[in-house]
Amino acid sequence: MSETTVDPKYIVNLKGKEFCTYAGLLDLAHKVGLKKIETEMLSCVPDKLVIFKATVTMGTGETEQMFIGHGDATPTNVNSMIAQHMIRMAETRAVARALRSATNIGMAALEELGGPSGKSKVLGVDTP
Repeated sequence: MSETTVDPKYIVNLKGKEFCTYAGLLDLAHKVGLKKIETEMLSCVPDKLVIFKATVTMGTGETEQMFIGHGDATPTNVNSMIAQHMIRMAETRAVARALRSATNIGMAALEELGGPSGKSKVLGVDTP
């Protein structure tokens, strides 16, 4: 696979640290050979924990490669607006991680951040 970069319009700078968006990862993956995204819910304890596994397939025919990512969501790692959507957030995080591996993007996705008050525990800024 050739060198890949996320389109700068999908890069967000939070307190001096850059994060890509899920949309940017998906855009890049489509440009460099995304074939398929599959997800599987591994665990769901209502209002407590959701865990997803995502498998991203890149390439064509004999050159296909699969990349796996896992994502979780709990009331303590999503903000209050997202808490009622923990299943979707866990799935989004899993896909984002698999897409990052598939496209060789080392920066975290913005959607991977979050905290109970809507503030990232690491950066102290509003995040999804």
